[in-house]
Amino acid sequence: MTRFYLIAFAVLFSISTSNAQISSVKVGSSTINLGQNGVFYSLPRTVFQVDVIITKIDDVPGPYAAYASQVLGLADYISRAESNYAIKGINIQSFAEADPNAVYFLNFGERSSKSDRSFIMQLQANGVFKGMNESTPVNDEDRKAKIELAEDYFTHDFNYFADLIQVIRVDTVVRRITVDTTSIEDVVYNRTLVEKSISERAQDAANNYMEIYKNRLELLSGFQEVNYPSQTIDKMNAELHKMELDYLALFKGKRFISEEKFSFYIVPEADKARQTYPVFKFSKEKGVSDLTSNMGERVNLMVESNGVTEVFKNQESRQQSSGVFYRVPESARVWLEYDNTEYSKNTFLIPQLGVLQSVISTKTMFSIDPKTGMIKAIEIK
Repeated sequence: MTRFYLIAFAVLFSISTSNAQISSVKVGSSTINLGQNGVFYSLPRTVFQVDVIITKIDDVPGPYAAYASQVLGLADYISRAESNYAIKGINIQSFAEADPNAVYFLNFGERSSKSDRSFIMQLQANGVFKGMNESTPVNDEDRKAKIELAEDYFTHDFNYFADLIQVIRVDTVVRRITVDTTSIEDVVYNRTLVEKSISERAQDAANNYMEIYKNRLELLSGFQEVNYPSQTIDKMNAELHKMELDYLALFKGKRFISEEKFSFYIVPEADKARQTYPVFKFSKEKGVSDLTSNMGERVNLMVESNGVTEVFKNQESRQQSSGVFYRVPESARVWLEYDNTEYSKNTFLIPQLGVLQSVISTKTMFSIDPKTGMIKAIEIK
């Protein structure tokens, strides 16, 4: 189906001394050729952009976590790797785009002479008429969920873990040679490289940690009896403290905190007083996932209309009008709901949930709001 996305940002008409009547007709897939004496225009609709910021916490055990209690006597350390997610913030914002379900053809009517009628029609705020070119702000691809990972300034490697893992082992071989009544000892030293066990490496790391801790304590207590400038002491203390924490992390592990941002786009279309739109699923173990996932609970966009359309329920909704179509938008409260908690509750105007009306354009001048499709100013001559 051919769809027209010609958005009518500030449609402005000025008409005078007209005998021929301007008319509008709704355009659909089955609409026949409407001729060339007119233009196509569309009314706006509201699209909700749901931005979700997720905090991700990764716990990574240290390479010597198994010896944290045995070697250093630590009780608070990371024993296994795991990731947890939490919702940091949710924000709902809206923008207007052309409604493919509200495209109309504005027929200028027949002109009997040059003085029969004059009018001005403005389809965009900058005065440029773009005909039937597509100008929708967001295409279908942009409505798919986008993921932007926050840059991770941390490294999952552990400093000082890549240390020498081999040690020289010296084996002493003593050979006794007896000649008659004389004994001679022949001592032979065999040197070989052997790999340290993980427990030995953990002990070495613990010794280095304690040595650095001792050096930092002596520096701060003035044990060395050297009159260092205060800036020098601060610098040395900072470097020693960093090394101390790096060695300690070999046993306690590391915690990395990053952020993930997701954006989802929802177009309200239902005509119920209260509408529910599933947006995504969320779980503390997996974070944000698609609605088809078996993990997590659904996060829903809730739209609750204020009931403006009820006032117009007896008004006729037509496909054709002797004038120009406009919309009376519906006001609605919108929020995200997850785990019995409401997020980012606010009130929005949603034109596509409103009521379609028309105004006769003879000897009138009016403008239409580009976001709601509602008449915002009118002058009748």
